[in-house]
Amino acid sequence: LLDVRTCANCTPHDLETLRLLTDAASLAARAMVPSDVRSQRVDVNGVSCLWMWPSRFAGPADAPAQLLYVHGGAFCLGSADTHSQLTCQIARRANIAVLSPDYRRCPEAAITHAHEDVINVYRYMAEGGASTVGSQGGGSTAEGAGGPVPVAVDNNNYSNSNDQTNVQPLKLLLGGESAGANIALAVALKIRHGRVPLPQAQGLALMSPWANLVDAIERKLPSWEENEDNDFVLAGLAQLFATWVLAAQKYGGVSAKDDAKRIAALGKEELLEIARSEDVSPALARDLSGLPPVLVTTGSCETLRDSQLALVERLEKASVQ
Repeated sequence: LLDVRTCANCTPHDLETLRLLTDAASLAARAMVPSDVRSQRVDVNGVSCLWMWPSRFAGPADAPAQLLYVHGGAFCLGSADTHSQLTCQIARRANIAVLSPDYRRCPEAAITHAHEDVINVYRYMAEGGASTVGSQGGGSTAEGAGGPVPVAVDNNNYSNSNDQTNVQPLKLLLGGESAGANIALAVALKIRHGRVPLPQAQGLALMSPWANLVDAIERKLPSWEENEDNDFVLAGLAQLFATWVLAAQKYGGVSAKDDAKRIAALGKEELLEIARSEDVSPALARDLSGLPPVLVTTGSCETLRDSQLALVERLEKASVQ
C-alpha cells in the first residue's frame, strides 16, 4: 500500500489525474458508511448536496444540531461523496445532522462561485429545509452503504413563518476542512458584515484551514521547511493549486489545460494581489470580530501549521471565542 504522500509525489500533477485519483481513493471509504447512519441526496437550487444523520432520528430536522460541512480538496478536488466517510462519522459521533454540498470547484469556477453555492445551501438550512428530508418530509432515504436517493427541493416548501408553533430554535453550525474551511470562514464573514442577510451560525469548526493563500505563494513561514518531509501538502503542489485558484478568481474560471499559457503569464506580484483579497484569504480579513465561537484544529506536522496558528492569534485578538 502507498501512503498519500508517496502518491502525491509520484502522481502527474495535472488536474484530471489528480481528480481521478482523489475519487478512486475514496471508493473504499464510501462503501463503509455504517448502517446506523442514514443518507439522502437533495438538490438545492441546482447544488447537489448529501445529508448524513444518525438513524435514531427520523430525519435531519430531528437532530439536536445541523452542520453545513464544506469539503476540502484545494478548491479543485473532492466532493460530498469523497468525504462521505468523514461526514457520516461526524454525524455519528457528534449526534448531529451533516449536509455537504457539491459546490462549484476551481479552476473552472472562481472561489466566489463556491461562496454563492454554499450560501444558497446555508439559506436552505436556515429556512428549515431539513424538514423536507427523511421520513417526516415524505422523501425516500437510504441507510448505510445502500446509496443516497436524490430528492429535488422546492424552496417554496419550507420556511420559518411566524405562524408556526412549538418550533425549537435551529442550532446551525458551519465548518469544513482545508479549502472547505476557507469557504466556511469566508461565508461567516459575509454574514457578519451584512453582505448576506442571513442569521449567523452558532459556531464555526475549521479543520486544518487553508485560509491564507498568500502563505502558499510566499511559503516564508517555518512550518513549510520543518514539515516538508512529513505532510502530503507538498510545496510544489500547493503552489500549483494556488495558481489555478487565483487565476480562476481573476478570470471568473479557467481551464487548467486550455488556459495554461494565460495562467502561466500571471506573475508572482499579481498572484499575491489576488491572494490578499478577503474572498480568497479570509484569514487576512481586516476585521474578524463578531464571529461566532470558532474551533480551529491543526497538526504540528502540517506545512500550513504556522498560517493556521496565525489565524488563531488573530481570532483571539479580535475577541472571538
